[in-house]
Amino acid sequence: MKVLITGGAGYIGSHCNRYFNEQGIETVVVDDLSDGHEESIVAGKFIKGDFGDEKFMKELFQKEKINAVVHFAALRLFLTLLPGRKDIMIITCQRC
Repeated sequence: MKVLITGGAGYIGSHCNRYFNEQGIETVVVDDLSDGHEESIVAGKFIKGDFGDEKFMKELFQKEKINAVVHFAALRLFLTLLPGRKDIMIITCQRC
């Protein structure tokens, strides 16, 4: 069995990757490293890329013969209060 882990260079994804490999499950990690860390990927095969890139993902699925996907890639939200105001919050999204 081969599992694709998106966002696998992040905290939760890297722990999931390590666990699967300890159980003998082959993994492929896809992460664009905008927020994750390549050194967190201690097992499996790492491919740097954007899971939102349809062409990239189609090619990956054809080449790697993936059986299952665990999706941890996400947008990070930064919440900050507007300076001088306690009733207005600014939400900023960052792809990670």
